Amino acid sequence: MNNLEAPSSGWLGAVRVPPAVLTAAAVAVLAALVLVTATGVKLAAEPSSTPRLDWLFNGELFDSAVVGTARVGNTLYVGGTFTSAAPSSGVLSRFFQLSPATGAPVPGLPAVNGPVTDITLDGAGGYYIAGYFTNIGSAGLATGGFPSMRFAHVLANGSDDVAFRPQFGGHFIDEAVRVGPSLVVRGSLFINGGTTQRQLLAVDPATGTLLPWVPVLPGARVDDIAALGSTLFVLNMDTAGQSRVSAFDAASGAPLWNSQVLPTSGIVGFGGRLAASGSRVIVGLTRLYALDVATGIVDAGWGGPEGAPDSWTSAVAINGSTIYVGGRFATFHGQPRANLAAVDLATGALLSWAPQASTAIDNLVVSGSGSVFVTSTTNTPLAVNGQSRPSRTAEIDVSGVVTPWVSQALFFSAALQVSQAGTLVFGSGTVPTVGNVAFSGLAGFDITSGAAVPGTPVVGNSAGVAGVRSVVAAGQTLFMSGYFDQVNGVPRAGLAAVDATTNTVLPWPTAGVAGMSLAFVEGPWIYGYQVSGDLRRVHTASGVLDPVFRVVAAYGTQSVVANRGELVSAIRAPLFPNVPIPPTLVGVLDPVTGAFVERFRIPILIESVDTLTIDGDTLYFAGPARGAQATVGVLRAFHRTSGVPVSVPPVTGQFNGLVVADGRLLAYGGLMRLGGTLRLGIAELARPGAFTGFDAGAWLPDGGLQITRRGVLSVQVLGDHLVAFGLGVVGDRVAAFPLAGASVPSGLRSQTVGPNTVFSWDATVPPPAGGYVIEGGFAAGQTAGALAVGNATSVALPMPAGPLFIRVRPQGSTEVSNEIVAGCVAPPLPPTALTTTLVGTMLTLAWTPPAAAVTSYTLLAGTAAGLSNVVTLPLGPQASVSGTVPGGTFFARVTATNACGTSGPSGEVFFTIGAPDPLPAAPTNLAASVSGSTVSLTWTAPAGAVTSYLLEAGTGAGLANLGTLAIGATPSLVVPGVPAGTYVLRVRAVTSAGSGAPSADVVVVVQ
Repeated sequence: MNNLEAPSSGWLGAVRVPPAVLTAAAVAVLAALVLVTATGVKLAAEPSSTPRLDWLFNGELFDSAVVGTARVGNTLYVGGTFTSAAPSSGVLSRFFQLSPATGAPVPGLPAVNGPVTDITLDGAGGYYIAGYFTNIGSAGLATGGFPSMRFAHVLANGSDDVAFRPQFGGHFIDEAVRVGPSLVVRGSLFINGGTTQRQLLAVDPATGTLLPWVPVLPGARVDDIAALGSTLFVLNMDTAGQSRVSAFDAASGAPLWNSQVLPTSGIVGFGGRLAASGSRVIVGLTRLYALDVATGIVDAGWGGPEGAPDSWTSAVAINGSTIYVGGRFATFHGQPRANLAAVDLATGALLSWAPQASTAIDNLVVSGSGSVFVTSTTNTPLAVNGQSRPSRTAEIDVSGVVTPWVSQALFFSAALQVSQAGTLVFGSGTVPTVGNVAFSGLAGFDITSGAAVPGTPVVGNSAGVAGVRSVVAAGQTLFMSGYFDQVNGVPRAGLAAVDATTNTVLPWPTAGVAGMSLAFVEGPWIYGYQVSGDLRRVHTASGVLDPVFRVVAAYGTQSVVANRGELVSAIRAPLFPNVPIPPTLVGVLDPVTGAFVERFRIPILIESVDTLTIDGDTLYFAGPARGAQATVGVLRAFHRTSGVPVSVPPVTGQFNGLVVADGRLLAYGGLMRLGGTLRLGIAELARPGAFTGFDAGAWLPDGGLQITRRGVLSVQVLGDHLVAFGLGVVGDRVAAFPLAGASVPSGLRSQTVGPNTVFSWDATVPPPAGGYVIEGGFAAGQTAGALAVGNATSVALPMPAGPLFIRVRPQGSTEVSNEIVAGCVAPPLPPTALTTTLVGTMLTLAWTPPAAAVTSYTLLAGTAAGLSNVVTLPLGPQASVSGTVPGGTFFARVTATNACGTSGPSGEVFFTIGAPDPLPAAPTNLAASVSGSTVSLTWTAPAGAVTSYLLEAGTGAGLANLGTLAIGATPSLVVPGVPAGTYVLRVRAVTSAGSGAPSADVVVVVQ
């Protein structure tokens, strides 16, 4: 037993524990590691700010940390719900034209810096365009009214008509038509000189000057306009919900006639489309109507019955005697039609033209050859007659057959016209790109050349859109999870593994493993989150789910990072019913059970820990500021084991997280302010506390990012490249930046084979000229010995008792792989059931050891809860300590240590030397009941005058890592609003002498 008394302070000072003697196996390993060189930390040159690989996608990429990308060899895999991708080097303006013969872009139109939503022919080879752009060519446009809308004129030679500058704005401009001497504009709201006018305006087509021509409409909403000669036709809904068509003289604005389209029933909220030719005005609603141009009388004998209530017509074009109709419908005039139809202009009879479009058609035009070009603005690719068109644009000939024409641009069409020269002119809501490659939920790219890799896995989903939500790699195997029920035609229920060298689907995982989003690989395990949010793991080789390891989501797990052989975690403490904002607990997960072992706790400074980054002994926490908008990020840093705060420069704005690359700390986000300086995308945070000039935000075009976007959402280091995923003005985008340091091996892992440990790793591409060096030491980052192994990617060494910290590096390089701990699994769990015995001034503390072997314990004592200001006393391996203690009240905890490190603290006890009462015995008969989220506890009080009780909660038997709560003297407690999860609880009685022994544990499960 140790004597606790010291003459000077009353407590014995700290006693140093002698270093552990090295085992024979550890000596053998270090003897095998012939000393090559001692390496230190080296900062390479700044990473390149020019991406080597840069692609845009026509579907969604997921911002679930960095698991959307993985690397096998030299191939970068990207997962998402996309069907095609294009290099960003092929970016076009959002006002562009394509050849109707080849689908290739045709130059000649001025660039605009925002979406174009409408294109109107001016009759002289030019166009009027409306949209959300502020610049055309090199000229900026005056705001005039609402700054969100712009309206411009493009001359036939492709130049901006600088004389045309309308001084009005609107929430949006739907359409403009040239009719007689006027240009009539339709929109939601217009302002000019403080005067508000709704729906329609007429302007001078040469200058954009507002004309006094203002039509009077029988209702407030205008759905469409069309022109024929000097007559303007307007489709609108009146105040009674009836659809009406009105005709106006274009010269004076005088009304000519007004006609109710449906004499008996109105169409409410369906909009509609107009077209005029010869003697007819054609109105498309849920069916087609024909009105006399001169009188507005509806031709009762023209056309067929109405369509289904959920059908509509969104595009109408007249070519000769044929009316082409696009929209959303499954039947037309009672006959099967798939979103496209044609009728006779004279009789309204349905024609045989019947191409099958897979999605709703929003725009259609007739080309000079008589073929029909159609576009769809749905989020799914367009297929016509079973032929896929990922660009959502297709050409259909007069017989209804899809032509081979394929758009070479990927875009989201908002407007479509045929120019007088015969080109197809588009307005796009997204930035179009050229050079599309077809994929299905998973894309592969050569990370060096940036080229697409053919033969990547193809995922399918019979229930809807197919996609890969997460993808990780181990060796040559690619693991994926997402929205699919087959991979390469092989049935797989949302979870699969593929041999990347052969593209063969592997028999992984075993039956019963489903509903998991993969997160990271560590050793022989893939870790992932189930639908419930629980963290589980599956063996990479066998595909078997570990039945023991589990981290319950109700514990508040926010981030888990594998580093130095540990699973470092940050959680929100769930069981603090009297604390409105509980602290964040920082610790490690038990490598066998997943139980959380607390190391320290920090006050809540951020809303959630979105990213946890480890750089040496510093933990960086990044997430949104508490109570602020999600675009405002906060950075905090603490020492890895002590929790002592580490100073970091201020980072504000759209800050999303950090990554360590080439020995440098890089921040990423959107419009970040680093140390007061505005940065875009990715920028370096220098160790001394200042930001360098490096900024890789240039890969997000059009002036960087809009504030409504989230910018760069994740960045990871994959071999010799920095891979970033972001949302810019263009859309979902992935870029890879070459790192300046030498290529490094990755994925270092170990496996026990008989008496040896086999260390293996993923090779660099190309292999290093001098081969690899495996090195190790007795502490993280230390190099006590190193062994050159040539170009081999594995080596077998005698099994150490450890811990040995092992890394691999290329010969002659200071850049190393990930570091793993060999010879032991992890630090022990905390001691449990800490009890106190007082006899006068003689104190005895005893506890239950953790299951793992312990080399020593440490006693921590202070004058208040959580403090260690009285003593930090290293002890031997025994599970008790006795000695005399001076008078006073003290709080004590015990930690356990083995070769891998030190556990979190045990539950805390307190005692008073010289108190009149004895310490209480343990409460008995602890019982719990659960009703919804309310937990009720009862127990039997021990003998004596109990003044209060302490409730301890943990994630395992005897643990108090979720918190300790002081409660009253009544032997019962009701706790409402407990989060779902499994809790292990116990109570201690308290008298004037302190806290007594704990009761037996009770397990509480809240569903």
